[in-house]
Amino acid sequence: MMECVEFEPARAIGWLIHDGPVEMHGRMTVEPEGQDGSALTISVDIPGMVNPLDPLVVAESLRRIKELIESER
Repeated sequence: MMECVEFEPARAIGWLIHDGPVEMHGRMTVEPEGQDGSALTISVDIPGMVNPLDPLVVAESLRRIKELIESER
């Protein structure tokens, strides 16, 4: 289950995900950068997580986010 816990149009979104016993907190913000760009900042916190995320999985997730954003142009 994913719950939106924060929303500022064109600025920020925050969420809380419950996946069985796992809880994840996330937030994305968008800030203007330069004349024609934007900076996207993503943070994720998984309380109680003891093993780091696989860098290849993280890289693929970020690639897919970039692809989805650019397809909206």
